Amino acid sequence: MQEGFVDIHTELYCYSFEAVTNKNKWRELMMSLMTFIMLILLVILAEKMIGRFLGIKKKDVSETSGKRMNQWGRTIIMGLFLFTFIFALSKENDTILKWNYIFFLTALMGLQTILEWKYLKDSKQYLLTLISEIIIIGIFVYYVNSISYL
Repeated sequence: MQEGFVDIHTELYCYSFEAVTNKNKWRELMMSLMTFIMLILLVILAEKMIGRFLGIKKKDVSETSGKRMNQWGRTIIMGLFLFTFIFALSKENDTILKWNYIFFLTALMGLQTILEWKYLKDSKQYLLTLISEIIIIGIFVYYVNSISYL
């Protein structure tokens, strides 16, 4: 009779310990997510301040002759991302999936920078995009590599 009580008590204790451990993981994940969001907002604010300081007015590439190039470029990048995403999901390794997100973000932001440089020649907007891209991708790489259960 005592043996059964010990087994039940052990099972409850292990379950309780596991729940606390998962709770701590979720808390850590939420804190990392909040910090990530705050850093992104800080980058956006810094980009706006630098833009005002340099007198750069935001224009959209889709308002120029590069509209079709922008649409096709984003469509191709999204298609490649979805194709590689399906491949990355089939693998057991989470590292492939994490780097897939990083390459996707880099390709999209790189396309934006190149199109702004090519089609908005009179503006230095591409410099703002390039600076933001480098900072955002650096933050993203740091957080994706630091979170092991993404």
